[in-house]
Amino acid sequence: MNKKTCEYQILATRLQVENLRLYRKLTELTEELQKARETDIMTGLANKKRLMREIEHHLGLYKRSGMHFSIVFIDIDNFKKENDKDHTRGDRLIIEFADFLSVCVRSSDIIARFGGDEFCILIPGTHHEAVSVCKKIEHQLSKFWFDKQGTLTYLCASWGVASTSEGIQGGVEELLQVADRRQIEQKRNKKK
Repeated sequence: MNKKTCEYQILATRLQVENLRLYRKLTELTEELQKARETDIMTGLANKKRLMREIEHHLGLYKRSGMHFSIVFIDIDNFKKENDKDHTRGDRLIIEFADFLSVCVRSSDIIARFGGDEFCILIPGTHHEAVSVCKKIEHQLSKFWFDKQGTLTYLCASWGVASTSEGIQGGVEELLQVADRRQIEQKRNKKK
């Protein structure tokens, strides 16, 4: 093998190593981008887009295997009043509420920030147990202080549950609408 051939082989090997490094970096950046597209920037929870994809996935599992799941729609009561006083404090309350929810549910449950002060929890493998999960959250919420950086406050939330075990046939949108409607009814009943 002559000197020129050796130099070409060394150069070719270097190019292969560099291509492999660039490919790995591109794969890593693509994964980060995908995660960012499906994550709520403020809370780090799943966003609405990911939630919809996860519900579709679980709806498919339910249709194939009969594995039930529930959707919980949660809205922080009187949040607008708190947020209008101080938007920075409102952001802290949203972040703390997201963290609070994260410790109240199983690791297999998917919590998403639906928008504003609305959150949604996908609870796989449940029928009517989702109501007891909500009551547990409600009980813990009544004892939890929020906004430890500023003025301490309690938060209340209204929730609604919809489960595939109820025979809801309309798909993702209907499940979310039923859960949201029940959350709104609970909020109205609190004001009476």
